[in-house]
Amino acid sequence: MAEKEMEVKKDFNSLVFSEEGKDFLNNLESMKEVISFKFLDKIKVPSGAVPMWTMKNAEREEEVIKSFRGVIIGVQRTRAYWEKDLSDGGNNQIPDCMSVDGINGSTFGNCTVCPKSHFGVNKEPPECSEKILLYILLEGNMMLPAVLQIPSTSIKEYQNYLMDTLKFGKALNMVVTEFSLVKAENKDKIAYCKIAFKKVDNLTKEKAELINRYVKEIFDSVKLKAFIETAPEAEEMPESLKKAISEAKEEIKK
Repeated sequence: MAEKEMEVKKDFNSLVFSEEGKDFLNNLESMKEVISFKFLDKIKVPSGAVPMWTMKNAEREEEVIKSFRGVIIGVQRTRAYWEKDLSDGGNNQIPDCMSVDGINGSTFGNCTVCPKSHFGVNKEPPECSEKILLYILLEGNMMLPAVLQIPSTSIKEYQNYLMDTLKFGKALNMVVTEFSLVKAENKDKIAYCKIAFKKVDNLTKEKAELINRYVKEIFDSVKLKAFIETAPEAEEMPESLKKAISEAKEEIKK
């Protein structure tokens, strides 16, 4: 793998903004069925303390880089709860409660008031695990977004960045974000990496309008597939989970 720093450019350029990209959006309806979450590039925070990303370049070769830039086109929060814990094989079974949007649970209802989604009295982590997925349109010649799963250790950084962006009247899909990594230590002195978010530019009005169209055309479809494609087979699903997926489909159609 080659190690290099991502080149800093004055303008954020994406294939979406080209004539080829506009043609792609015009014909997207016929391609929605073949666009699959499982084939989107996944970006992972390294498990160790080396603050470097490993990503694929345009030639599909892995590169090690310090940072990358992109536009966050969408955010998906999901939740999953198992009665059995990991040592009893809980994570290999169908979750006892799941949420497509991090708000409505398939079994226990409203996630925001469910005690399983909150820290315990002694700061024990929630029994129900939360995942935040960022869908990012990367700089360069990719038409489909990449997916970055934010680990629990970086959720606070993401929330702070979101609020800082909103303070200035900008949504995340209206700005160019730089993603880098910083070293940190937990209470047991174990080193790990946290994500550092930085706004580097605002999109022009024309580019922001194209991004809005891109989001409407592609994000909701891919977001639903992200849930369905990581869920069990339909015949194995409890009725409550089937209902949650059905309601999500209807909500997207509105």
